[in-house]
Amino acid sequence: MTIIQDKTNDLIFYASSGLTNPYYLVRLVNRLTAKEFVFLDQSVVSCPFISLELLEPGKDAPDDAVNGTLKIDSGSYEIYLYDQESNTNLDYTLSNSNIYSGFAYVYSDEDLDRTFL
Repeated sequence: MTIIQDKTNDLIFYASSGLTNPYYLVRLVNRLTAKEFVFLDQSVVSCPFISLELLEPGKDAPDDAVNGTLKIDSGSYEIYLYDQESNTNLDYTLSNSNIYSGFAYVYSDEDLDRTFL
């Protein structure tokens, strides 16, 4: 999964929840520094393909993790998706269950320009 800084990113997960109307919490753990980023998606969807939106607002904009707006450092991450009944909880240990685990890479536009030249 790829996340581009300063952009709106659609994150697609193949996962399913046992909850009737789940909210989704996403946790990213940097594989080098172990720094964590957590955000919620406010859409309530329940199907095998879960599409969440992350707005990466740029370095000068405020974070709003409850509404899916978050600045994330460039790097390689482990990504986890949790289902929960709360639309405000940002503590993954209080979520219902971990329904997806994988890897994500966060790039800046400059990183991408250098990568594909």
